[in-house]
Amino acid sequence: MAEVSNSARDRFFNFISWLEKLLVVAVAAGTLLNYQDFEGGKELLLSSLAGLAIVFVVLAYKPKEIFASQEEADEFGELTFFDFFALIVIPRVLWLASGISTFGIFAYAANFGNDGYVKVLGIGGSTILIAILFLFGVFIKGTKKLDTLLPILTRALIAAIVAVYIYYS
Repeated sequence: MAEVSNSARDRFFNFISWLEKLLVVAVAAGTLLNYQDFEGGKELLLSSLAGLAIVFVVLAYKPKEIFASQEEADEFGELTFFDFFALIVIPRVLWLASGISTFGIFAYAANFGNDGYVKVLGIGGSTILIAILFLFGVFIKGTKKLDTLLPILTRALIAAIVAVYIYYS
């Protein structure tokens, strides 16, 4: 099996990051168009939500770069179990749970005629909330470099808030 070069992997994840921004704009536009009952608004919303869910799952597999340089890594020292858990495991769980929640939002918006989306939203939203509680615990313990988790935390919180809103409405 051929190994993927760093430049190809970097180009792929740069494309995924660009695609995520495009899909977020498409979700916003689709929501507005759907709310105003414009033709094609619902299709735009559904296709962009499905794409965004896939992008979130793909981003769970992006290699994690905690340190900007080798000097910064040497200054940090050895990673403890809690550091590894907070900086490597929890972000991947949050990406996957955000993808699950976004798929649940897609299923709700698609209105398939059943309430299967409730289980998906419950699983995704509760996983996000549990992961955030774990992060709060390692924050209290004093784990450093949690600022690297800000991008996923914002996305996960938005997905969780929408999921909880739909779940309880």
